[in-house]
Amino acid sequence: MNQKKTCGSMYKAGLETYAHNEDEVRIFAAGFVTGQAEKVYLGACRAAMFRPSEDRRAMLISIVQDVCSRYDLVYVGHVGSNYEIWICRREWMFEIVRMGDLKENSPMWHAKRAFLCGIPDMEVDEQFHLREGHGQRCD
Repeated sequence: MNQKKTCGSMYKAGLETYAHNEDEVRIFAAGFVTGQAEKVYLGACRAAMFRPSEDRRAMLISIVQDVCSRYDLVYVGHVGSNYEIWICRREWMFEIVRMGDLKENSPMWHAKRAFLCGIPDMEVDEQFHLREGHGQRCD
């Protein structure tokens, strides 16, 4: 297992540093989504994924839809045991949809997510779900 922190825990640390009310949370989230969209748009990664908590899901979906419209990207909502919001170029949409056929937290599921998010092969962690912070609220 890789010992790196989960990206969710790093996002939460940034949120706690820069966002002290719901307006600032929205602005922080919009900046973050825009940065991820820029990477996808430029081809640095195939897709990006966000896993908002239920009480912030509608806010994040509205941000994602707005950002995707500017960057000509696709929004793909994926409902698993944890609701995920994916953005991607159109040609990768079906790869995200097909992830629903994979067993959650299986090695293939982690490998597919890593591939889509641009994680180098040597950095893929098939035990990501065992890392500290995984599954905890990060927003």
